[in-house]
Amino acid sequence: MNAKFIGLSFFVALSLVGLSACGDSDNNADPTPTKPGNDKSCPGSLLLAKDGTCVVTCGADQHAENGKCIDGAKPIVCGADQHVENGRCVDNDKKDDNKGDNNNDNKGDNDNKGDNNNDNKGDNDNSGKIDPCKDVKCDRGTCQQGICVTPEMKKLGEDAKNEDPEKLIECDVESFVEFCDGNRTVYCDQGIVQAGECDEGCVVYEETYFGRKKIQSGCIDGGSCSKLDEFKRTCSPAVKNQPSQVLATACQRTVSNELKYVSVDGYYCQGNCDAKGEKCQPIDGECDPYDKTEFSCNGTQLTQCYLNNSLNGIKRTIPCQNACVVVSGIAMCGMPCEKEGDRSTACVYAEVTNHQDSGKMVCVKTDSGDLSAIWTRDYTFCEKPCNTNTGECND
Repeated sequence: MNAKFIGLSFFVALSLVGLSACGDSDNNADPTPTKPGNDKSCPGSLLLAKDGTCVVTCGADQHAENGKCIDGAKPIVCGADQHVENGRCVDNDKKDDNKGDNNNDNKGDNDNKGDNNNDNKGDNDNSGKIDPCKDVKCDRGTCQQGICVTPEMKKLGEDAKNEDPEKLIECDVESFVEFCDGNRTVYCDQGIVQAGECDEGCVVYEETYFGRKKIQSGCIDGGSCSKLDEFKRTCSPAVKNQPSQVLATACQRTVSNELKYVSVDGYYCQGNCDAKGEKCQPIDGECDPYDKTEFSCNGTQLTQCYLNNSLNGIKRTIPCQNACVVVSGIAMCGMPCEKEGDRSTACVYAEVTNHQDSGKMVCVKTDSGDLSAIWTRDYTFCEKPCNTNTGECND
């Protein structure tokens, strides 16, 4: 089961009736979306959900530990006979010859390039399974795949799985710690906590197949694999009034140092599936959101395949307020920033190209080595025009 796709489909359905913080493609969304919270408060940096639970949401230069925000980067946990060197786990008594950027698991020697969509060198070795909980001590909860899962976190997943509109819980895609609770994956998607049950098991993994590297949780879909970032699509033909559906899986490295096929995302297509049942043949105006060639810069103009709230890949060209940049091989709009990880807001074209909303931004390093603030896909719908100077909605 592609739990992320199913969860996002539910989120889309709610968006269309005005329950999310995002507008729909027809501009019919409720301009005053429901937000979680009540008159009570949570200690520290915890966010209060509608059901009264407190959810960890940390700022820049912090990480979550046992329900608290701690200054500094998340500690690196290495396996037996390993140590931390230059921010990575390496074998004892061996030089660190790896050139990859790996802060979460041991990928061994990085000699094979593999089929890597974000052009980073890959290690296709599928041996040497490690226990990510070996050196983790939880003050509260139990360790699952390197993460201390507390009763509050489990409750969060249960509420998200129940899909109760009254218990929608907001999250920050940059700071939310995705986790597995048994076979359930709990993750943050477009500002809303989502959860789904996995048929083949849940894994915490490093997403590298498309865009920026990021630790996420997801469902195994196809068992073990041998080629990092190998990408597969499955196209299901349209049924009655429903469009064709494309599900995607990618070979990813888990925190247990194993290569597994993981469900990543999916999209709908008005066209027909090809003869192999893999890709959808898009009609005019549609596109494949996983095809890098659909993204390009022309000065400050960005051409992209935008996955909208209806989960359709739409071709569009928009003007960037400051610059068009490339991050991990993907063209996108960028704004000036000074420190990697810094947070900001900027006006973005969310669902339509004739109206801007207030988007959440994060400062990252581009493929050219410069720093640029890019959109996280979280945004606040602006009933009045967005202020391009502040990036906030005008009162």
